[in-house]
Amino acid sequence: LEMAIIPDWFKIEALGWVKDENGMVIEIADGEQKPFALLFEVQGDKAKKRYVYYNCNSGKPSEEHGTIEDTRTPQTQTSTITIIPEEIEGKSVVKGSLEMSLETATAFNAFYDSVLLPDFTPTP
Repeated sequence: LEMAIIPDWFKIEALGWVKDENGMVIEIADGEQKPFALLFEVQGDKAKKRYVYYNCNSGKPSEEHGTIEDTRTPQTQTSTITIIPEEIEGKSVVKGSLEMSLETATAFNAFYDSVLLPDFTPTP
């Protein structure tokens, strides 16, 4: 995962960092990580698909800092994401994708409201 800046809320909620009384976000060496679901959509995807990766863990974000030069090149932070299979309705689930269509419009439009879990109910 690569971002301009990995947000503090993510560091606190997923990586086990803490915010002190001064408002400073502190990395704790033995902070307890919490699994999370990663939901996203790829910009420019003609098919308009949304994706979910279940039961993710994140590695420690990398940081690179540079001095001010003639041109400004954005520095990014990267973090390795590990996906561990999640047991859902008796199946070992890793990830899913949902393409926009008339049939899927309701689920597609509510995709980011909460983590969409698979429904393995047989269709008649």
